[in-house]
Amino acid sequence: MEAAIPQQSADLHVTPGRLRVRSTVLKRNPERARWAEAELAGLPHVTLARVNVTTGSITLQFDPSRWTAAELIALLRDRDYVTGTPVKRPSAGTEQRDMFTECCALIGKELLSAAISRIFPHPLVTTLLAVV
Repeated sequence: MEAAIPQQSADLHVTPGRLRVRSTVLKRNPERARWAEAELAGLPHVTLARVNVTTGSITLQFDPSRWTAAELIALLRDRDYVTGTPVKRPSAGTEQRDMFTECCALIGKELLSAAISRIFPHPLVTTLLAVV
């Protein structure tokens, strides 16, 4: 069983034998990204190391019987390729909206409905707006 990875803020994707993590340290830093890629590719039981300098994404393919994702993330932190501890982010659409956003959306709908009802004072329009 792989050790739990504490939560902070970064993108992380883990599948057996593969790790992708975003690095603000390597993003738009070509010299350091090349250095990191060469160093990570030289690790024992790492079969592929790629750093995308545009996005700061580090992709590692490794032997899962020799490495865990938590060990590789700790190594990336120790070598200052990643700051903080990356976490899996919720899938799109699963994040919770805050109360302010919910209130603004409700007020906006109410104001729009009131304006439309004044322009088109038909009972059918009022009924349709009540459903929305």
